[in-house]
Amino acid sequence: MSMLFDKLLLWEYIYNHRFANFGATATIIPLVDPAIARINATAHNTKVSNASGSDQAVTLSAAPSGWSTPFDLILAADPNVKNSARLHGPAGIPFLSFNGTSERATIPDAAYWSATLDAVSIVFCGFFVATTGRQTVIAKSDEGGALDREFSVHMTATETLQFIEYDETADGNISRATDAAVALSVPLHCAVTMDTGATMANAVWYVNGASTASTAATSGTFVTVQDRTSVVSIGSDNASTPGQYLNGSGLYGGPFGIAFVQAQLTAAQVKKDYDLWRAAMGIG
Repeated sequence: MSMLFDKLLLWEYIYNHRFANFGATATIIPLVDPAIARINATAHNTKVSNASGSDQAVTLSAAPSGWSTPFDLILAADPNVKNSARLHGPAGIPFLSFNGTSERATIPDAAYWSATLDAVSIVFCGFFVATTGRQTVIAKSDEGGALDREFSVHMTATETLQFIEYDETADGNISRATDAAVALSVPLHCAVTMDTGATMANAVWYVNGASTASTAATSGTFVTVQDRTSVVSIGSDNASTPGQYLNGSGLYGGPFGIAFVQAQLTAAQVKKDYDLWRAAMGIG
């Protein structure tokens, strides 16, 4: 219990450091809740910095201890193995491995998550393996009945990272994808930042703290993203008919869970977060 208490003190420091760096609108989705009593529960709240964030319930498809690769509240025995479903690094950062068929998390619809903002940034830390299809990190999308898609962040079948925004009224989308495939089977700190508009001209992808070459594209007609009635889904796309699951890949949680920010982060802010991530994970 003492070891876990020490880790939770570090978690609180990291939360506060990330909130100060990202600003008042940042929300962090921990996936594994920082409260020991709920760390293997299926439901908890997002961690927020202030009233400008979101404090909605996050519901996992099953308690992490009951996932196909069960999560254990023990430090990984080998510090070089960064994808075991345990705690990692000096700060005890939790890792969840997704099974590709059912494991996901959902957050109810709210205006906070809308991509109709002037700017938005999404930061996530993961460990990815190759599959034949698209693997979704986070999406606000519902394809049951009327199409209610807003955005999706995923790894494509060719292992590039892509951010898509949808215009369901005009029936089109804009996207930005990294030109090169990302490294597989290693821990990655990833961020996409953008100033919204009719193109992805101002969007930037960062991998491990450095901007990486990427290309914008438009499909059909795109005018703007509407605030649709959609559920936020983590680890899969679509609310009514989930698919495009993270498949053998996984995400780090706790204070390094997915961060959603209603602002375009600067290169300095992303690099500062990456340096904190390296220290927390013990990555040289």
